[in-house]
Amino acid sequence: MLMTIVAGDYLEEALDFILQAFADCRSSKWKFSILHAGMAVEMLLKERLVRINAGMVLEQIDNPQCKTTVGMNKILARLETLSLKLRHEDQDLIKQIAEWRNDVAHRKLLASRDDVQKKLASIFKFFSRYLENEFGIK
Repeated sequence: MLMTIVAGDYLEEALDFILQAFADCRSSKWKFSILHAGMAVEMLLKERLVRINAGMVLEQIDNPQCKTTVGMNKILARLETLSLKLRHEDQDLIKQIAEWRNDVAHRKLLASRDDVQKKLASIFKFFSRYLENEFGIK
């Protein structure tokens, strides 16, 4: 069965995840906030690829039967290939987001509350800026 990818689906997921990340942050659920914020950024970047070509989010772009989508590093590579390269500081932040999310999901969050709050603030700022610049949503 073919995977159906529709423009707007990843954006909707991104918004759901970022709203949950805010709620988690307000409740001092730091680990969940990082997980949800990381997923929000990944979904937002996938939406950017989908708006160019839905197949761009597939791990095997030339295989319509493929159901596996790309992760953060491959998303960055594809955006760069399409001349949609992000600012250097945004690329670094996205790589950090992936690491933070993996730390929370697979290891243990070993950061102070202040450090986590700063990380989340940088993620929220990037998300907001990218949403406005790439999708015209304020």
